[in-house]
Amino acid sequence: MLVIDPELEQWIWQDNIHVESALKYTRPPSLRAFLAQTGDWPAGQDKPTDPKAAFEKCVVRQLRGNRSSSLYRKIAANVSVTNCRDAEFQSLRQQLQVWFP
Repeated sequence: MLVIDPELEQWIWQDNIHVESALKYTRPPSLRAFLAQTGDWPAGQDKPTDPKAAFEKCVVRQLRGNRSSSLYRKIAANVSVTNCRDAEFQSLRQQLQVWFP
């Protein structure tokens, strides 16, 4: 049996410029640096402490609005799930590949 604690926003926190692009995030600082400055992304961590809240903060800061499925679509079109470092997510991904080769 495979059970994960899903965090939809977690997989997008890879070191990938396409996330910033989809969010229309403008540098400086980088998105990671911005979230580190606000205390949302502790040094040495793979993702922000609260990925959903960090995503919301970025959306509000850059887009001055609400998140929409189109943001996730833009990110998903350009950011591979292969590099997601979450162990549960990778376990799910591997099991899906077994079931659907």
